[in-house]
This record gives sequence, structure tokens and C-alpha cells, in this order.
Amino acid sequence: MLILYLSLREGQTYNVVIIAKRIHLFPYRTQKLSSLAAMVLGGQPPGRVARSHVVFFLYKKIIKLAILNHNKGKIDDNLNEEEMLYAKIIRDADKLDIYYTICEYDFESIFWYQDFSCGPISEEIMNQFSNDHFINYSCIKNNAEQIPIFYAYIFDLYFDFSLKFLKEKHYLEKFTYRICENFTDNVVETQTKQILKISNEFLDSI
Repeated sequence: MLILYLSLREGQTYNVVIIAKRIHLFPYRTQKLSSLAAMVLGGQPPGRVARSHVVFFLYKKIIKLAILNHNKGKIDDNLNEEEMLYAKIIRDADKLDIYYTICEYDFESIFWYQDFSCGPISEEIMNQFSNDHFINYSCIKNNAEQIPIFYAYIFDLYFDFSLKFLKEKHYLEKFTYRICENFTDNVVETQTKQILKISNEFLDSI
């Protein structure tokens, strides 16, 4: 789960250090993780979490709102400027941690299904990526259709540092290589390389 260590100077909202641990993308699991983290910050820490980690309670409401917004489709509009800042920081940190996980550590467990010999990505999902830069989870019918989710993250990164770090680590290229290694359908490989091309064009434009 996501554990936060915050170092704050009085009256200031910077000096943020985020230590992220492995997090899965299953919607029901991320919802539970968000609720658990919010419960910790709400003063009801589960024993194991409380014993294993130190969570500073300064700016508790801001941190809680940021955690609750870290895995939503978009950040709630009703946050104030300070709350929005922390929500953006944590969303970026979460996505960079996910890229590290899928490229360097754990690949198969991020996918919902066991079958990696599935058919191609549907035209609907491809259009969502190309036009909306966002994937509707309810439209996903196989493992291949999850692939664009991870490329679409780049359109939801808020800070230049995050984009620079992503490019320096070559995460998109590494993920593409792992896709081609694990999926047997040649059409999926072609579609993934097309998605990578669109992603790199976007990164090169900013």
C-alpha cells in the first residue's frame, strides 16, 4: 500500500517525501487501499500498519483527501489549492511507482485475467486511448485491453519532473518489451507499438 512520510515546515506546503510501496491496479483493491490509508489518517490505525510505519499527522485532512483521490479517474473539483497540490503529488508518485513495478518487478499480477493468448485490443479501447487519453475500465474484456491503461497514465502526470523521470527510465519502452514477451498475438504487439508511438509523440511535444 502507499505509505507517506511528510516533512513540513510550519506554514509551508513543500518538502514532501513520498515513499511508495507496491500497489495493484485492480479497482476493488485500490479502493480498499485508499480507504485503509484514510482510516489510518483518521486516527484508527490497524495494528500492523501502525507498528510497521510512522505516519506524521501534520496536515492530516490534506493528506487524507490526497490519498482518497490518488486512484480516481480525476481529482475532485472541490479541493482547495493546497489540497489539490498534494493530490497531484501523490497521483504522480503512485503512477511512477506503478511503472517501476510493471517494468522491473511484477508484470503478470497487474492483469485481471490468466489468459495472455487473448485476442487483440478492441477498436473501442484503441479509440479511447487515441481520442480521450483515458480508458473506461468497464469496457475491458481481456488482458490485452488493459495494456493502454498504463500508457494513458502519461496524460495524467502533473509535474515536469515526473515526465522527465519517466523518459529517463525508459519505462514505456521497457513495458512494451514485456508486452511483446508475454502476449502471443501478433496483432496485440502491433497495436502496442502503435500506442507507444502515440505516447512518445506526446512526450516529445511537451
